[in-house]
Amino acid sequence: MKPTKYYSSFLLRFISYDRFMFRFADREEALNPPSDLLDRVRSCMIYLICSRPIITIIPESFEQYEDYCQFDINYRINDREYRKKVNTPKGLVKRFGGKVEVSKFPHTSIHYYDKDNNLIVNMLISNFVHLLEGIPAEVSNHEVLYIGKGTADCAIDRLNGHTTLEKILADVLRDEPNKEVVILLYNFEIKKSAISNSKIGESAEIRGETAKEHFIKIAEYKPGIDEQTKIAEALLIDYFSTSKYNTHFSNGLSLKAGIFDNIRDFDFDALAVELDNENIGFLNLFSKKIAPNYFHHALLDIRKLEGRISVFDPEE
Repeated sequence: MKPTKYYSSFLLRFISYDRFMFRFADREEALNPPSDLLDRVRSCMIYLICSRPIITIIPESFEQYEDYCQFDINYRINDREYRKKVNTPKGLVKRFGGKVEVSKFPHTSIHYYDKDNNLIVNMLISNFVHLLEGIPAEVSNHEVLYIGKGTADCAIDRLNGHTTLEKILADVLRDEPNKEVVILLYNFEIKKSAISNSKIGESAEIRGETAKEHFIKIAEYKPGIDEQTKIAEALLIDYFSTSKYNTHFSNGLSLKAGIFDNIRDFDFDALAVELDNENIGFLNLFSKKIAPNYFHHALLDIRKLEGRISVFDPEE
């Protein structure tokens, strides 16, 4: 194996800092979303189309307390039915002076009314699954089926007439009727990190003034939002292996692809995308290839692809 290229290894990181969930069944309500929500959606770089178990409430189990609700939920996984007792977080929704009740069949929401019997809040339980106390881990498992770019004009707009989404909806309805389709949207910030390992770095191929010039060049690199989005999309498609619905980057990543032109030119050692769902209830993402977890680290180790020793290789 060839030595590493430089003493210090440079990693370009895409770190998720904003994320939220959109349930496809609620798309009609999203036609006129609040302006602050629309701004967040339009700024999102990546969206993930996922499937998850449908959750229903057992009406006779529902109890309303001063600042929270307690009830049993029902869901199915692998043709097996489950029933679990859960609580809403205290203060999640305040009472509005009227009754609080479970919606009519299929019992997927809690309805809050004012004193004049006007419906004020329709709290769809599936949209708050990450906040429910006592929720089993498997209910928060979201299978990643498709990954797409979500910049500017496409995050919500693409929900209408999105042929792949329509196919996913049809497939889930036919093959897994106890599941529903949701969209998770993410925004990222980029950071450049330098990592050194003296054991590896001492044998670096390039040193001196050339290495210094490389360091300066890396520091000056500022990719545009379009380039950032394409790179993050490619790494995530490869990581989750969503080749059933994603047709591009479905056969592995090649550094010869046009989206990596600048990465080759600036000579990065590795690229990484970090998806973190900690602040949305530790929602787990998984695929046929990747086990469920709320944090995912998609790494493209360029030095390893070049047949070099790499500081990012856990075997080193």
